[in-house]
Amino acid sequence: MPDENWIKKRALLSPHTLALDFEGQQWTFADLYKEAHRLGVVLDDRLYSVSDKKSRRVAVLADNSADFYILIAALMDGGIEMVLLNTRLSLPELAYQVVDAKPVLVLYAEEYKAQAEALLAEAGGDLQVASLRVLLQASRTLPVIPGRQMPWRGDRVMSVLYTSGTTGRPKGVLQTYNNHLWSALAGGLNAGLVPGDGWVCVTPLFHVSGLSILVRSLVYGCPVYLFPRFDAAAVNRSLCAGRGTIISVVAYTLKALLDDLGDRRYPPSFRYMLLGGGFFDEGLLSQCADLGIAVIRSFGMTETCSQIVATGLADTAIKPASSGQALFPNRLRIDDGSYPPGTVGEIQIQSPALCRGYLNNEAAYRRAFTSDGWYKTGDIGCLDEEGYLYVKSRLTDLIISGGENIYPAEVEQCLARHPDIRECAVIGREDARWGQVPEAYLVAANPQRPLPSPAALQAYCRQYLAAYKVPKHFVFLADLPKTSIGKVQKQRLREGRHGPVVQEGGR
Repeated sequence: MPDENWIKKRALLSPHTLALDFEGQQWTFADLYKEAHRLGVVLDDRLYSVSDKKSRRVAVLADNSADFYILIAALMDGGIEMVLLNTRLSLPELAYQVVDAKPVLVLYAEEYKAQAEALLAEAGGDLQVASLRVLLQASRTLPVIPGRQMPWRGDRVMSVLYTSGTTGRPKGVLQTYNNHLWSALAGGLNAGLVPGDGWVCVTPLFHVSGLSILVRSLVYGCPVYLFPRFDAAAVNRSLCAGRGTIISVVAYTLKALLDDLGDRRYPPSFRYMLLGGGFFDEGLLSQCADLGIAVIRSFGMTETCSQIVATGLADTAIKPASSGQALFPNRLRIDDGSYPPGTVGEIQIQSPALCRGYLNNEAAYRRAFTSDGWYKTGDIGCLDEEGYLYVKSRLTDLIISGGENIYPAEVEQCLARHPDIRECAVIGREDARWGQVPEAYLVAANPQRPLPSPAALQAYCRQYLAAYKVPKHFVFLADLPKTSIGKVQKQRLREGRHGPVVQEGGR
């Protein structure tokens, strides 16, 4: 039996409710359905002419905009698989994903026309490219044809998002409609739904953190206040004016918002920030508490369509190092679950939000499961007596030095408290004596001030860390290499693919 089309259903339930606000333009859910449906008809005809409907997979190269938002809704309305490409990737990186995904069509925003056309030469085959703006203009002359709709099935693939590639070759994650639905429901059950809610979206729509906001909007019936890019001043103006009650953030966007906010306060209508990343700066959380800003900490991944572990609104101030508890109906354990609370091991999960597989890599997906059916996240952590999760490290980031385990997050949190350090990342370097030793990459808090020496930094760390955890080498950079949502790309640090070195020393 076909499932209900979310775009159509929300338009029926909430036709006059605001769905999207982008740079002063607004669309109700009825408006969104009309625009999406008409564009879906144009896309369906285009796919028929290109592939005789043998393939219904389209790639998109665009940044946050109303056009991109409407396109995602149109692809959902038409049951067309979407491969959302990260616009910050190089041409070879984009070509790898296009070749792997084999879409029949790449739709591009005008500013990416050259890159899209270059993909034709790189990817070859029957690939075609088309301007999103041209197709949208053509669609707006069409009538809405209610009877022309693809039957929906929850187990169908909705999106193919590639992992960030922080540790190697990215994998195409197959996310179904049901996966996205369960993720949205889990978040809604945790934080509740309040009339007047509105989600501020500053993260890219091509990333799971952005796409999941669009899905929540449809499921919850709340508007999205979409920004073309992160701008702390612009976002704070919106929030302080009451436009938006929830915002998804990572550590660096949260810090920028607090720095810009200064002595101002968000209005009583503001509900919470959803903080992702797994590792939390307790200083930032304390600052939020002083300002009366509720922060829901969370843990999730592309494979789970966003958060599956989070704190509740009632416990945002307790256990600040924790990511919270497994949300309903997800399950969580450490290794095989037989060890006592506090034991550190690999985080394993079971969840209806867990992706269906990896595109063209079923073997890797099978290897990610235990023999009794738990998904191995590749993250290391522990659970306390109440089931609160504490994320320690990526399994690939774990440093083993002289037989001792060093969790980079612990060292990073120590260095982040230093007044002369704005950002830091710690990796392991091979060492003839110890096997590995920690190495720290740093960004100065104030580039105009003299940088602390390696000896001074080591002395500082020894106040809080065991000697074997103290970095042996320190490298100051102008900026750390990051993914599109601000995750540090440690693989690039390991390979030396970072910006100019400002200062280094130690050993």
